[in-house]
Amino acid sequence: MERFQVVGERVVEALLGSRPGLAGTAGDHRVDDRLPDFSADAVAGDRAMLVDAASALVEIDPDDLDVEERVDHALLSALVDRELFELTEIRGHEWDPLVHNPGPLLHALLSRPYAPVEVRLAALAGRLAAVPDALGRARRIRRLAACRPDRRRRPGRDPRLGRRRWEARLWHTLDTELSAAEIQRRAWANLDRVTDEIRAAAVELVGGPADDETVRRALDLLAAEHPDDHTIVDLASITLDEASDVVRAHDLVTVPDDPCVIQVMPQFARGVAVAYCDAPGGLETAAVPTFYCIAPTPVDWPARRVESFYREYNDHMIRNLTVHEAMPGHFLQLAHARRYAGSTRVRALIRSGPFVEGWAVYAEELMVGRGFGGLPVRLQQLKMQLRMTLNALLDQLVHAEELPEAEAMALLTGRGFQEEGEAAGKWRRALLTSAQLSTYFVGYSEMAEIAAARPRNVPLRHWHDEMLAHGSPPPRHLRTLLDL
Repeated sequence: MERFQVVGERVVEALLGSRPGLAGTAGDHRVDDRLPDFSADAVAGDRAMLVDAASALVEIDPDDLDVEERVDHALLSALVDRELFELTEIRGHEWDPLVHNPGPLLHALLSRPYAPVEVRLAALAGRLAAVPDALGRARRIRRLAACRPDRRRRPGRDPRLGRRRWEARLWHTLDTELSAAEIQRRAWANLDRVTDEIRAAAVELVGGPADDETVRRALDLLAAEHPDDHTIVDLASITLDEASDVVRAHDLVTVPDDPCVIQVMPQFARGVAVAYCDAPGGLETAAVPTFYCIAPTPVDWPARRVESFYREYNDHMIRNLTVHEAMPGHFLQLAHARRYAGSTRVRALIRSGPFVEGWAVYAEELMVGRGFGGLPVRLQQLKMQLRMTLNALLDQLVHAEELPEAEAMALLTGRGFQEEGEAAGKWRRALLTSAQLSTYFVGYSEMAEIAAARPRNVPLRHWHDEMLAHGSPPPRHLRTLLDL
């Protein structure tokens, strides 16, 4: 075990030193004055570091470790393998502009009060000074990549990965035993199940036959009650208090006393998701709050598109969204995760998408089961279940089966009952990202199964606390830690 602690810490230190984004997210601020270096020499050095790390980890026999460190060994090995795959196979730095966007790293220094202003301003000055060279290098890399005979991107070509690369990235992202084919089979089956449930809920609200037209009537009724650009943040704040009261009243899970700040999403982060949770990492030592950020509509949108947006993100959907992003979703779960302390810093680096998103989707179901928001929020939660399931299907169909945009829009607006603007945004997100959209459905499926495995003599709050007490590992590793 001592050998793994030494090797594990050496690998963690190398990853923190070479990845400013990973370090900042984890709460290590020693490289806050740097941007990622994608020069040829730096990329070659990074690859050598990862190969060396993988070799060192493979020499350690997991059977010689206790359960906690055996999981840490698996997590760290998977992280190193994933980084090596991204660097050598996906090579996003050669074609993806988002990889070179300095916005997140600059904004983090302004928004997170982890150190005195003068310290953060000094780090900001360092990063700003590096921006011209970093962007110039990005342009040169793209020109060189365009000359390669095996290039993956050409001007005007859509950014689909293709089945081989997408399935490989999916495997690295999910860290699950489920195959892509099995995920798609389960997703279609779940789509049918949830469709039956939302039809029944719609009948309960507005009456009529249990069909799609009744669902649309019910959703139209709820969509008319919505916020606007000036009231959406206040509504989320009120909802956070309401959700916290329900969690405590039903003794669902321990609520930490960590602060959560709700604010408008910064401009650079808009265009991919409507809301996100920005929580401090496990290595953060300062009292940094969690930020629950919501994007209002762009100022140049016409009134019709704005109305469509807020019909989708109506009062009841914002309540469900706040459960997902904050209470008892991401904000609460990540607050629990930060309290895990192991023999290495491995868990502070790991935020498994299926664990994090799976818990948040499970939290939505948990809350409506306790009556939060009544039938209106229940309908929105079921609509989000449809969206979550369609996310996984869209992810696979777009990148591996070349789904056309028109068919994707028909699927989202038809089977998902989505507003046209929401569907268009999801199509864009499916093109800009890959594998991440599958984390919701796969994670929910696995986390809900773990929650259902609660021993009869264990109170619900204690079981949820135990589920959240091990950081944010992939669900299959959580099963090991819970001895399931």
